[in-house]
Amino acid sequence: MNRPRLALMFNAFWINQAGMSGGDRRCIEIFRRIGSQFDIRVHTSRDGKQALAQALPGAAFDLPSEPDEASNILLAYLARTRRSARILCTTPPDTVYASSDFFPVVVPCWRLKRQHPSVRWVQCIFHVYPPWWRRPGNPVRNFLAATAQKISFRLIKRQAD
Repeated sequence: MNRPRLALMFNAFWINQAGMSGGDRRCIEIFRRIGSQFDIRVHTSRDGKQALAQALPGAAFDLPSEPDEASNILLAYLARTRRSARILCTTPPDTVYASSDFFPVVVPCWRLKRQHPSVRWVQCIFHVYPPWWRRPGNPVRNFLAATAQKISFRLIKRQAD
């Protein structure tokens, strides 16, 4: 019996688990328990593979070659987004599970769903940013993060199952 093909989008993970979201942690726990029911391919970074490899011993990993994340996380995110979108659309899974609403997770799923409408897209959202001007921290970073999340939400509402 063929197991369903599942792509796990763990693409926003970075720098020694410092960037692990609650959605990433939940993804690990869910697929640690039910992962054997699927043929799993994980889209992530090198650090993401380290976090997932033990929990998902049978999974295959797609790791983009990317710039040094510590020096430029934006370039690393863009590299992951582009590569994952290309791989997903070339070899589409039956289902894609998105662990967060960060753009390197959402954009490849959105592109996949546009090109392959029969693929199921399961999207997780666990945190909605407050207005950027109310959020503590760097206002420029807050504005960019809130704007990116709004764009992700629009893509999710249009295509996710």
